[in-house]
Amino acid sequence: MPFTASKADERVLGGLIRGIGAGTHVHAYLFEGEAGLPTKETALCFAAALLCEGAGEPPCGICRSCIQSAGGNHPDLQSLSLSDITSKKSVGADEIRAVISDVYTKPFQSEKKVYIIEDGDALTPQAQNAMLKILEEPPAYAVFIICVTNAELILPTVRSRSRIIRFAPKSDVQMMQYVQNTYPHMLDKADFILSFSAGVTGKADLLCTHDEVWGLRQKAFDALAGLLAGTDEEMVFSVGALFEENKAKKDAPYDGTQLLLEFMLSAVSDLLRLSSGIETGVANSDLRDGMRALLARTSRARLDYAAQCLLRAKQMLSRYVSQKAAVLWLAVSIFYGN
Repeated sequence: MPFTASKADERVLGGLIRGIGAGTHVHAYLFEGEAGLPTKETALCFAAALLCEGAGEPPCGICRSCIQSAGGNHPDLQSLSLSDITSKKSVGADEIRAVISDVYTKPFQSEKKVYIIEDGDALTPQAQNAMLKILEEPPAYAVFIICVTNAELILPTVRSRSRIIRFAPKSDVQMMQYVQNTYPHMLDKADFILSFSAGVTGKADLLCTHDEVWGLRQKAFDALAGLLAGTDEEMVFSVGALFEENKAKKDAPYDGTQLLLEFMLSAVSDLLRLSSGIETGVANSDLRDGMRALLARTSRARLDYAAQCLLRAKQMLSRYVSQKAAVLWLAVSIFYGN
């Protein structure tokens, strides 16, 4: 398939491209997939296919439109993301109205005009309502692609006017092939990459392209071990400082808070496995010695409770509880136990 360097989901993209040839494509799509799945990459490739001027199966990769799409400067392709908005919190009605005002201008070069909204989860209800008129009566040349992690967060009136395209995680076999082909130098860490990524290529990309993330994993394990040991109350404040130091920052490639929690959950899962005498399937195999030493100082009950606390902390943060409050609750709860 052309654009082989792309990280698009080829299964999804193939179906969409067949729809172009069959004339069954629609004016609005919701690309639904959890964070890290290639919804945005696939949207860009699909947009290139819609705008392609070459012969044969689009995107050809060599025509003027494909070159412009790949370079991010096609006059009939627009992308809107939170990074384009100063507030960095939501996509409001004013931003959507600006897009809509452009829709009624006919394509400059191609037969289509494509609009990609990269952070559909951030669309306010007012912004979604502002889109309704254009989705109800779109110009024949207009195509909207909205990327979301959960289509249920989109108003039913918008969902009903869109075709929902769902992205699924890759299997372990597919992920291993992905790592072998893309990051062969990381194969010695493949066990953890496959376990942590859970079929999401974006997570594998993060682990394989940011060396500092592995240091963060070690810090997460050390913090967890200190809390489970329950011998030094200063550890509660040290964990708070660790999370504060690595909290999400504007334009950062990852959210350190979420990574720390996920690394801790991964370690607890391995500790529970080892405490049950199960030696296989340990993701953090390189930390096995440290985990065995920790098992000698803690109990199965404390491990179970720590896992529950970590899951609850993730839920608290997803409900916009302040990070400091959630992390303090987490550290105190694990340190003092149930």
